Amino acid sequence: MLADVLRLWRGLCSKGQLPLRENLDALILQPGIFPQIALLEGVERCGRRDLRYRLIGIGIANNLGADLTGRYVRDVFDNQTYAEELISVCWQVIDREQPIATVGQFLTADPGGSPTTVHRLGLPMRPLPSGTPLLLACQVCVVGGEIVERPVRHLTAYVPGNVIAFVDRGAGKASAK
Repeated sequence: MLADVLRLWRGLCSKGQLPLRENLDALILQPGIFPQIALLEGVERCGRRDLRYRLIGIGIANNLGADLTGRYVRDVFDNQTYAEELISVCWQVIDREQPIATVGQFLTADPGGSPTTVHRLGLPMRPLPSGTPLLLACQVCVVGGEIVERPVRHLTAYVPGNVIAFVDRGAGKASAK
């Protein structure tokens, strides 16, 4: 799914320019993709960088336990390690104007909760006319090879993304760190 989203996003890049918010309709209307995407805006809040959810698909809303449109990442997650890593990676996408894919694992507070692998893809968007940076994110949570929708806001443990790929905007090139 992330590869499909990356391919569709690349198709929205025109003449070396990042896609506009208005261009997202072509991607959002693809079957199965909208539930797993979120549009976030980069903000400065209390002297620190944060992110605010502008649009959130139902799959991610289910993973987060609610529709968090308008909420800030630092206010959403109990596990600040997870929140800080998410903010850091998303701001790398914004600053570099380059897609980044990450993989991490977590345990939830659910009794007998299985380890969940979270696959994320961050895609830079052209800033709003006000200059506010935008980021398109696609996220899927996987347990035992199956995509699941389960609340992840109350993480008991999180292993930060040990795989980060800086993906070239053009076809084919990627580097891992």
